[in-house]
Amino acid sequence: MGFGVRVHIIEGREFKGVEDGGGMSDPFVLVSVCGQKDQTDKFDKCSAAVFDKMMFFEFPDISSKEFQNGTIRIECFDYNAMTPNVLIGQFEFGVGSVNMRPGHEHHNAWIALLNYEKGFDPQGFLKVSVSAIKDGQGHAEHGGDEEEEQRDESDLSKLVIMPAGMKLKPMKLSCCVYRAMNLPEMDAIGHCDGFIKMTFGGVDVTTEVQNGQKDPTFLEELQLPVMTPSMSDGVEISLWDDDMGISADFIGTTIYSFREISDREVVGPHWAHLYGWPESASEDEIALVKDMKPTEYRGAALLSFATEEDKGARVGKKKCEKASEPEMVQYEFRLDLFQVAELPEGLSDDSVYVKFGLGSTLDEANWKTTEIGELQGNSCSSWLKSKKVGQYKLRSSWPIIKKSNVYLEKQVPDLFVDLYHKSSIPFGEDRRIGFLRFEYNLKNAKQLGRGEIKWHPLTKDPFSGCVDKGDIPGFIQIRMQFGPRKALPRAEGWPTTRSADFLLRAHIYQGKDLPAADEEGTSDAFCVVRMAGQKDQTRTIFETCFPRWYQTIELDVSLPTNTELLPNVNVLLYDEDTFGADYLGRFAVEASMLSPKFKYELGDEDWQPLVTGEKDGKPVTTGVVLATFQLIKKTDIGRLKKSNNYGPSDDNPDGILDIYPEHVDCIFECFLVGIRDLEPYMLQECSDPVIFVDAGDRREGVMAETEQGETPNMSWKELLQIPCELPTKEIFAPNLNVRVFDNRLLGMATVGSASIPVAPYLSWNSLELEPAIPEGVEFADMEDDEEEDLAPPQDVLPTDRIEMNETLHPVFSEFKFDTVVRGGQIGMRSIPVSYTHLTLPTKRIV
Repeated sequence: MGFGVRVHIIEGREFKGVEDGGGMSDPFVLVSVCGQKDQTDKFDKCSAAVFDKMMFFEFPDISSKEFQNGTIRIECFDYNAMTPNVLIGQFEFGVGSVNMRPGHEHHNAWIALLNYEKGFDPQGFLKVSVSAIKDGQGHAEHGGDEEEEQRDESDLSKLVIMPAGMKLKPMKLSCCVYRAMNLPEMDAIGHCDGFIKMTFGGVDVTTEVQNGQKDPTFLEELQLPVMTPSMSDGVEISLWDDDMGISADFIGTTIYSFREISDREVVGPHWAHLYGWPESASEDEIALVKDMKPTEYRGAALLSFATEEDKGARVGKKKCEKASEPEMVQYEFRLDLFQVAELPEGLSDDSVYVKFGLGSTLDEANWKTTEIGELQGNSCSSWLKSKKVGQYKLRSSWPIIKKSNVYLEKQVPDLFVDLYHKSSIPFGEDRRIGFLRFEYNLKNAKQLGRGEIKWHPLTKDPFSGCVDKGDIPGFIQIRMQFGPRKALPRAEGWPTTRSADFLLRAHIYQGKDLPAADEEGTSDAFCVVRMAGQKDQTRTIFETCFPRWYQTIELDVSLPTNTELLPNVNVLLYDEDTFGADYLGRFAVEASMLSPKFKYELGDEDWQPLVTGEKDGKPVTTGVVLATFQLIKKTDIGRLKKSNNYGPSDDNPDGILDIYPEHVDCIFECFLVGIRDLEPYMLQECSDPVIFVDAGDRREGVMAETEQGETPNMSWKELLQIPCELPTKEIFAPNLNVRVFDNRLLGMATVGSASIPVAPYLSWNSLELEPAIPEGVEFADMEDDEEEDLAPPQDVLPTDRIEMNETLHPVFSEFKFDTVVRGGQIGMRSIPVSYTHLTLPTKRIV
């Protein structure tokens, strides 16, 4: 009798941080069934992940009793490269009990992960599908998206299967809403018909409507029942404007953590500041920036929270008593404005100004506007002339910050520094180009009170239309101080400076793991180097995420001699398209840290992380660029050349300064075993796969390719030889580009791509050829009809990665490549994608 188990690890959430800082882990899931094991991919530094891994376990030889008594153990680990992996939590299903369920399965079930060394507090949650079948039974098939739409997952706590020994505890969550202030004007008649809603786990409760008031009083306690432990954590407090009871307009919101509230049981009266979107913003525009925190201040609410165990808790509300309000103190916001740079080209030679403050823009005491500056090209330094035009301050009263809890410690609104474009049309509307946003709380109060001169990248205003797609809003140099007026240190003096002529030399060597912008999973990347209004760009390297430019860019720039005021060097990466270019990312280098001398020996510190976005106020990086820089006073160029510290100065035939490192002619041998689990592309099976491998040179006779395959699980067992130049220094080692195509009626369709790092094979100790096929490894041949009948991944290759690497030979490696992603952000590595396995044991020969 045969038995089978299918496990689909779909996604995970709320993983507790184990080894990594910031509460993050590097999670992967290991599944063990009756002695067999399989695992998902590892994800780096996250608390949630989409694994989407289907696993099959077949048991042709076990007894019925062993099947009934077997277990399906699901363990989630935090990955460590040098030390043992650390268990986050686990869950077990009984194989027999799963088999006895309707459909012989748990479908799309959420399970709580438990680590018994840490008690009964869930360490994370997984969404899984598990089925177990005997002979004559089959795994259930489901309708996919249609079925998912029918299930409400807004309150996942109701769907979680708990481990044995864990019990749900009924709790009551209470929020006292005392009053609100500074509500925006929403109605033509009256001011605002406001009410407040508390939402948790898909359930909400609202206050009564207070008609026509800017500063309404509520005095209501909102109550919601909660079953703990709960997978939901975000408690949303939102402000709405009632439209005669027929509908309501959203005004603003703020989010609390249920775990933080329940850990303290009581969070006393405090001001919560609410943020929303501009009234002119459309739903489509808002959908494009759903990951951004709302930018418009929409008022504040005086709230308190409490949690308690209550079996009889129900959704409801009742009156509450007036509360003592937090103590107020006067704060001072100091802003020294020096320069703006690298603004969008469309604003060149126009007028700009800065508006800074906090809280409601309707309260003039909270905001101040600077003098207008005239752009010279796309930069302006007119505020540097004197503190009369560049130094500003404002004072306003807010709650005093004391050590208590996270909510009582951040009762001051976010601080904004907005850069505006002055309309040249009479009575035209000024538009915000971009902004800086700072959260003031007890944790960062000291840092915001220091007053450092610093360049900041502006965040693009997504609604003003000032910044085109693929462009950046620019940079602003300021010195800012904020805090209780009496506690702030004495204001710094105004910096003095003069100008001098400099030469910037940017040596751009290569990039690695750059974002993929094209459907083929590659990019056509070039770099734009910008400083002090000057710019130039490298050539474009096509169809790779591992470009090698080896090019020097030189810019003549006029800069301040005061190193505090030097602008940054900004390098922007783009993907070249037929019509324009797509923005890939950027990195900045502080000019004050640059040496005038050329750097002959490069190190790991010269790899610059590429900033591709922002999450939770922190930069997100994807890929790196190897680059060094020189900043030379024009009067010092001759001296540097004489001392051999200037670097390359002779153009090659293409007119480009040559920084190509020393290379030697090589042949890279790649024994390509086969491909597994190749997914359908464009609703058509990939039955005729072909693989191309190159080292950056795709000329005929240099690029290697396989014979055309006949199945999505093709075994080629071909030895590919790629003639290439390899560097003598490991830091310049390239990656081999691997591209997978399917040969179709209308031509080759690109299915996916991968890369193989060459650095591990750069051993220059011997000139003898090293075979790509390890000794003693044999691959059994099979008849074509036999191989086609086998279900993937059963083949002439081992089905398990560990078996491949350990049983056969340690040099065998399994590479994975991104399949083409259509819709959304095509090919971007920051979004979840499906994976396909490409088995490529590799060896280098010289």
